[in-house]
Amino acid sequence: MYAKVIVILLVVLASGPVMESSAVQPVPQRQRKLSQLSPKEPPLEKLERDEGYTEEPLDRSVLNFSPAYRGNSIMLLYERLSKIRFQKDEFETTYQYANRIESAVGNNVYAFSLIQGDELSRYDADQQRLEVHIPARYLSGHDELSSAPRDPLRGLSCISVRLNLGFSHYLGKSEAGRSKKVTKLVREDYIIVFDERAGSLQFAIDLPPEIAKNEKNSLILLLVCKLKVPTVSTLWPGQLMVLTETEQIRRPTVSRPSDYVSVKKYVSVELLEVWAYNFITGKVLEKHAVSSAS
Repeated sequence: MYAKVIVILLVVLASGPVMESSAVQPVPQRQRKLSQLSPKEPPLEKLERDEGYTEEPLDRSVLNFSPAYRGNSIMLLYERLSKIRFQKDEFETTYQYANRIESAVGNNVYAFSLIQGDELSRYDADQQRLEVHIPARYLSGHDELSSAPRDPLRGLSCISVRLNLGFSHYLGKSEAGRSKKVTKLVREDYIIVFDERAGSLQFAIDLPPEIAKNEKNSLILLLVCKLKVPTVSTLWPGQLMVLTETEQIRRPTVSRPSDYVSVKKYVSVELLEVWAYNFITGKVLEKHAVSSAS
């Protein structure tokens, strides 16, 4: 399965006459849109399943998980949230709107796992502590995202939680009328966005070196969050509950009928804590409170 994906990634690097498709509307290569995928999109065969994730909300008092705990699935959560109508109806009172949204969103606490690598933690043998750093990117609105004055992502920070690859096929047609089967590869990044004042995502765990060596190799980080419920008075970014940004990376050509699309799926949250736990034993090693979280 993964060999097929590598081949697809290689063939999208070529260029040539652009093919049109009734299933996928071509997007100008330099244009970036904040929009959902068209309902006419062919179904994707995803390379990663949601096996091993729990649908149960997080109990913040827990000290030990079951071995191989993976937290909640942000993919399933995004699918559920994307079906909710967050805009206030013209004939809906503010009270009715608030009750409807709170009922639909809920007040659960979620845990999204990050598999730590050397870039996320480093052991200081002199201080005998494992230092953890989670890089969060600040969205100024002037980078590769939209620079519109009311960009809903402006002023927020984000962390990529999960990457998923999927592929599908559709029939493409060139300007000359030639038809070819196109293989479409979609890269989906699931990203949480939160207030940039949430504080530093850095902390240290006191561990002797003989224990730290084993713990680091089995360390999983959990981002503990609550969904940020929008209100009528907070137009930006309060109504950013879920948002999809789609970019056409490479268009299919007659000589190379491969289509490569990048999709970023954002979920607005209130970041509460960062936990570190042992994936094998399930033991929670540290619960780091984010500074502005209540």
